[in-house]
Amino acid sequence: LGFLHGLNFILVLAIGRRVLGDLPADDRWRLPLLLAGAGVLTANFLSCLGNTMGDNLTALFCLGGLLATLIAIERMHDGGRAAWPLLWLGGLSVGLGTALKLTNGIYAFALCAMLLLCSPGIRQRLGASFGFGVGVLIGFAIAGGYWHLHLWQTWGNPFFPQFSSLFPNPLIPPVGVVDTYWLPKSLTEYLLWPLLFSIDSGRVGQMPVRQIIWAVAYAVFLGWLVTAALRRLGGKGEIPRRLPPPALALVTFVALGYLFWVLLFSIYRYLVPIELLLPIFILVVMRGLFNASTARRWSLGLVSVCTLVVVAGGAATWGHEGWVTPPYRAELPPLDQPQRTT
Repeated sequence: LGFLHGLNFILVLAIGRRVLGDLPADDRWRLPLLLAGAGVLTANFLSCLGNTMGDNLTALFCLGGLLATLIAIERMHDGGRAAWPLLWLGGLSVGLGTALKLTNGIYAFALCAMLLLCSPGIRQRLGASFGFGVGVLIGFAIAGGYWHLHLWQTWGNPFFPQFSSLFPNPLIPPVGVVDTYWLPKSLTEYLLWPLLFSIDSGRVGQMPVRQIIWAVAYAVFLGWLVTAALRRLGGKGEIPRRLPPPALALVTFVALGYLFWVLLFSIYRYLVPIELLLPIFILVVMRGLFNASTARRWSLGLVSVCTLVVVAGGAATWGHEGWVTPPYRAELPPLDQPQRTT
């Protein structure tokens, strides 16, 4: 599991190389390596390292799909037609990851919306998002089709017990997503959520976690949006430095992935795929605000502090079972009505 989870480092490195392709020669490998290292030293990834919850493992499919999609966007902006196989491949990868863990569906939607926003030309936007969506459906059918058909035949709900409001069943209350306990409780909380769960990790999960990278990334992103809006209103043109298409696509994906997450789940573990990208995200947004040297200096400083908070404070984990036989044990209680028990 450690080996498989560690492969996320390679994908984050490849994504960093793609979105920071205009770095000077001295930094072309060094900076993406440092940022990928910081990515796998984030609290969320470390807390799930080596466990069987599936968040770190299925992040591979989300990041693989993102990498293929970023390359496709770059090729589309360069006028190349070889982007379509990459879009299908990216969709296939995310579809597999979504079937293996349904919570990854938010990243499938985020990537599809990102293609609608970041592809060149209206026809290519529609075609790219459609082609990607077809890939998602194929990947989902390959990895999850049999299981969801089985759920449909058994319970009358292909996503049982989720979405019981759409597929009623007497065993489950009529709800959409079953666990809504962790959602923000007011508009103010929605607007301040990255700051609030950075202060109190108990708002988004049962395990205490030390991290500030979400608060930092959110503050940098808001600064970027406000600066862009003020300069447009003031007639000073766009933000100081226009982001290249792959970089803008990465920022859009992380922002949309977070938005869908906070609206649907707000459970911290489900953020692993985009939390791995936050060090790169911070640098990319800072490069949109400042010149390259200033952005590099401030970004490395901020990311270093965020990493030290996790490493020096001790990264909490969900725990690991020792080597035992058998590996799984259960004490079964007597059931009064076993025929009515899920």
